[in-house]
Amino acid sequence: MPRPISPDFEQEPVTRPRYNRESYIWVRMETETINGKAIAWTPHYVEVKWQDDDLTIETCWIPAAWVERISRDESCWLDPYDVLG
Repeated sequence: MPRPISPDFEQEPVTRPRYNRESYIWVRMETETINGKAIAWTPHYVEVKWQDDDLTIETCWIPAAWVERISRDESCWLDPYDVLG
């Protein structure tokens, strides 16, 4: 699991996508890759949402350099609240 970070929101304003329109992402770290969604971002950080092996939904801020945007079809986890159509 990524180590939580707390960006300086006064220096880096947060952008959020429209509800249910978050981008699917990979977070690549040394020991694991997380499939999730980018639910908010600043120029240097991304707030990521994913589901752990125990089915718990987790969120945390991580460096943007760790994140790669992917298509929904490339993700091995699909958000049950996606709106398709």
